[in-house]
This record gives sequence, structure tokens and C-alpha cells, in this order.
Amino acid sequence: MLKAGYWNYWEPRVIFPYFKGYENVYDFVVQESLNGETLKDFLRPAYYWYKGQKPFKQMLLNYWWVLTGAKIKFRYAFLSRQGELLKEWTHEGSYGKGDIFSVNISDLLKKENFADQDGEFLLIASRGRLDRWSSSPGNVTSRFIGQGKISGFRTGFFARPLNSGAKGHFGFTGLNPKVRMDENYEASLMLINHSSEPQYAHTAEPTVLLHRTPTEFLEAPFGVIPPLGIVERKLSDLFPNAEEFLKPTGGFGYTVTKVKGTSLASLHILRDRQGRLLGIEHSRPAHAAVIRYAEGKNYMKKKPEVANVLAGNAAIAGVSASKEVRS
Repeated sequence: MLKAGYWNYWEPRVIFPYFKGYENVYDFVVQESLNGETLKDFLRPAYYWYKGQKPFKQMLLNYWWVLTGAKIKFRYAFLSRQGELLKEWTHEGSYGKGDIFSVNISDLLKKENFADQDGEFLLIASRGRLDRWSSSPGNVTSRFIGQGKISGFRTGFFARPLNSGAKGHFGFTGLNPKVRMDENYEASLMLINHSSEPQYAHTAEPTVLLHRTPTEFLEAPFGVIPPLGIVERKLSDLFPNAEEFLKPTGGFGYTVTKVKGTSLASLHILRDRQGRLLGIEHSRPAHAAVIRYAEGKNYMKKKPEVANVLAGNAAIAGVSASKEVRS
């Protein structure tokens, strides 16, 4: 838990894992302007305020950004995997469209003689776009550099209500369509219990299903994820007989992770059997959520081939294309 007001509600933010023993580098390119060039874009903040979807103060801030051409400033912090604040910095400089922001947290921690440990990197931007939630004006790229291996992924900031009193959640369903476990490799699942509230205080306890076919699977509790915390579990931690279970399918399978009442972020990780990081992937919305989006855009009727693919993927995840499932 962080102190109240650690970030403002309009400030986009994101949490990344930090891996002990690796060089942890994070980059960001500002990919768009404040989008106030056309009358429609300029009126967007006022429209959301009129609809009751944007506070008056944030609408005024949006127009201040446009009138002053406000650039983006960054601050960031190093947290424990339990979500506890350990170090914090304010980054010098400001960034406009096309500018590149980069920070090597490993170097910063070394300079301050801070013990290397698994943790979290919290990045906060001073502003986002002019849309409803002041969302990310681009993606952040993470790179984890080891001996002869580099892995990483990218994702965006967010400023929307998430796991807070302002936003209730039906739950979370995450699908990793390809996990691997054999004599050379082992997959793991990393879950982040994030929130738009710095004082978020709720734990999450998901359930994980390991499938080798749609009808053959193992089920196990993932364990407790602390508020604003990150937990990684290897397949063998969750399912001690996972390697034997997956042998009939060549060591491959897929996982479905579910929890009620909480929204999570999930990362899929591949390591060698010595524990070295080989690859990491940020999961996207569960297929049921994608189906609802596609239905809303009328893709299901316009493009039958899309409907067929989504319906097949939904069957794998154990949901119906016609059933509304929110993540």
C-alpha cells in the first residue's frame, strides 16, 4: 500500500516487474500530440464532462495542457514484490511528441548501493491524452538483459478506475494459449494485483487450470497476491506433476486463470531449467472480452471468419461467445 495521493487520478501509470540479476531498462516514445488540432478533438474533454464522465477539474487541466502545449514529465519508484515502496525518483526533463524517455533502474540502484532484489518498477506520467481516462500517449517497452539473452514486452499506461470503489469488477479470466514444460524449458505465470488507488488494500487469490486438451486439465490455487503486488509461479510450483501430465502432448499445453471480483494483469514467462529468463509476454484481454468487443463493433456479422475463430478460442477458454464475461 502506498500513501494517499501518491499519484493524481488523471496521471497515467504502469507497474512492471523488476528481475534480480538482470539489467532492467524501460523506454517510452511519446507517440502523439495533445490532439487539439480539430474542433472535434478540442471539444472532446468538454463532451466527457457534460456526460458526467470526466470531472470538471480534469476538463480544465486538459484545456490547460492544450493551451500551454504541456510536455510529459516522469517520476518513478522501486517497490518490493509485496507492493511496498523502497525507493523513488523524479526524472529531470520533459518530453514532447517524438521524444524518447529511457531509464536503467538497475544502474540507479547500483549507484545508491541498494541491494539487488526482485521487485517492481512503478512509472508515472504527468499527463495522458485528452480522452475520457487520460490514457497512454504511447507504449512503454521493458527489456531484461542477461548473459546472452534479452527478453521484454511492451504495454501502455492507464488512468481509468481499476480495482477501486469507483469501478467494480466481475472478475478476471486470463488465457495463456501455449505453455511448455520439458527437460529444457519451464513456463511460469506472473500476476499483478494492480489498482488506480494508491491505498488499495485487497488481496487476490486466483485459480489456475492447466489444460493438455479442452477436456483434460489440472486445477490448483495460484496463491495470494498482495495489493499492488506481483507474484510469479512456475508450472511445477502449481502442479508438481505438470511435466508428466504434458508428456502426451509433447510438453505443451495452455492455462486458464480465473478470479472473481478483481481485475489482474498477467505475464507469461519462459525460463530454462536453470531458471534463466528466456521470454516474457504480456497477455491481452481474455477471448470472451474480445468477443464482446467484436460484437459491439458488429464484426461478428460483417466477418463470419472472425466469428468462427473467436468462438473456437472461447471454447478453449471455457466460455460462450454469446455469454457476457467482463474482465
